[in-house]
Amino acid sequence: MLILNKKYVINSLVKLLGFDEQKSYLETLENINPYQKTTQVEQAYRIRLLMELLNVRMEQKIRQSNNQEEIAILERLIDCESSSWK
Repeated sequence: MLILNKKYVINSLVKLLGFDEQKSYLETLENINPYQKTTQVEQAYRIRLLMELLNVRMEQKIRQSNNQEEIAILERLIDCESSSWK
């Protein structure tokens, strides 16, 4: 369930910001006109998207490490995070 929520949040932010789904976050930022004004809200959405992407990547990295202690900690954090949505 939580994975679907992360995917939904990421896809929603990508769409809201008008980012290209086929490009990385950094590639997308490189193509944005640096002189184009952005609002604080848009900047906050960009930061939120970056945080979500980092969260997903770090979770993948921990799971691929096969370090059972780190995976157990990750699982407890995910359980805690998901319980706050109930």
